Amino acid sequence: MYACFVQEITIFPPVSVPMPSVWTELETLLPENEWILPCLRVVDVSSRHPYLEMNAGDRGQLALLSPSVREVTLIISNPDENKDEFCDAFRTRCPNLQTVFTEVSWWTGLLSQHTQLRTLWFSQIMGQCVAKAAQLVAWPALESLSFEVSRFCKDPPHFPFRLSALRTLSIGDMYGNTLPFFTHMQLPALRTLSYEFDPSKFLIGAHAPLGALAAAYPHLSTLNLFVVHSRHIFANTPLSTPECLLLRDLLRPLTPIRDLRALLIYVGGHLLLYGPKDLRAIAAAWPALLELKIGATSQPELASTRYEGDLEEEEVTRDALAELARAMPDLCSLRVAGIALDWRELEFARYGA
Repeated sequence: MYACFVQEITIFPPVSVPMPSVWTELETLLPENEWILPCLRVVDVSSRHPYLEMNAGDRGQLALLSPSVREVTLIISNPDENKDEFCDAFRTRCPNLQTVFTEVSWWTGLLSQHTQLRTLWFSQIMGQCVAKAAQLVAWPALESLSFEVSRFCKDPPHFPFRLSALRTLSIGDMYGNTLPFFTHMQLPALRTLSYEFDPSKFLIGAHAPLGALAAAYPHLSTLNLFVVHSRHIFANTPLSTPECLLLRDLLRPLTPIRDLRALLIYVGGHLLLYGPKDLRAIAAAWPALLELKIGATSQPELASTRYEGDLEEEEVTRDALAELARAMPDLCSLRVAGIALDWRELEFARYGA
């Protein structure tokens, strides 16, 4: 009775040989085309549990899967032992699966029979990265993809591939290995891109990856950039002497993207420098922006105020933001230089006394 209310479970399958299970026994008692958990929607399959010995797990838990499942998380410490069994169970028992979260890209080939997948998240893509990513063509309905590129990413022979339905892409790259993806992933429907990267990993800095993504996807409407320093990320401590980063160096490569409606630039581990001139350049390049956010973590009181030496020393003030608001009539959310203006304040800046 209560089983029909269960919508989410976590199971801990073992790597040991199959053993008799109460779940498989219960399943044999059910009429054909009836399921133990008929309303199950979300399944977390994990072999990492601090209180569970692997041999104490129950492989018969896979009998709990049903066609109502839409989302699966696969966190398997030793997938070579049982990934075929899992993929076969999900293929036969969960034909309507739409979302998969998993650790690494060795699941791509085995999940390829789920052609209806819409959302796919990898914590890493390893080995022959572009070749692994090219396996994604098995999912013509894929709309959202997220992955991080491993430091052990090896460049394979290059060939283009197309994901026609993909609208949202998120890439994390702390090792400078994303250029082949931007070159070979053809994404005609892509509208939202989130990209985290370390410019110091590229020979010519941020211009290389940003120029590549702008050339590949000039039709973007939302761009979220997370510009970080990998030493800052991995050490989880502020750098003693943050490197300076000019906002103009991030903006120039992006100019081929003409129809941006939302731009977020977040900088960590660097000292971000910009002034009113840079804001005017944003208004000139993307006058139809609805949302603009620029933030930094390293010494934020300095990160958005002044240039030094032969560069301008104007501060970004509320007057400068009001000028920006007037130049961008559709702007309804603005956060720059630690100052946030909502749509009411923006309207007042445009039309108030």
